[in-house]
Amino acid sequence: MEKTVAEIAGERIRAAGANVGFLTDSAIAKKLGLSNQNFGHYARGERGGHFFQLLVKIHELLGISPNELLGIEDHSTEAPSSLNVELLTGCITSFNEVIKANNLACTPAVHARLVALLYDRCINRKISTPTELDMEEFMPFVRAALA
Repeated sequence: MEKTVAEIAGERIRAAGANVGFLTDSAIAKKLGLSNQNFGHYARGERGGHFFQLLVKIHELLGISPNELLGIEDHSTEAPSSLNVELLTGCITSFNEVIKANNLACTPAVHARLVALLYDRCINRKISTPTELDMEEFMPFVRAALA
């Protein structure tokens, strides 16, 4: 059976949440200001279907993406010239120290995802080195990813 647009959107919402460190529906719901039950309806594709279908039809008819329609800038195609290599290197080093100090092990994929999350937190908080970040605040993400 083919998935509905709402079901696909729900899956993508969950995946996007996981990519930025929200490893549970509950964590995403809390940040969005929704109840767990309400968020669950969206994540399972039970709500929003008409709106999502309308966005797809507008895109097909008028050639305007949902991001353009909603005034959201898409930076995904920008060249990575703004990558702060020093900061990324510091994030890798700091994360490796956390792993070693806590006697943890993780797969390369999980390692890369958590380093990216740490890097994003530094960028979003305008921190120039991960040593300025409270790593205890980061540990729940690490523990959840390794569970």
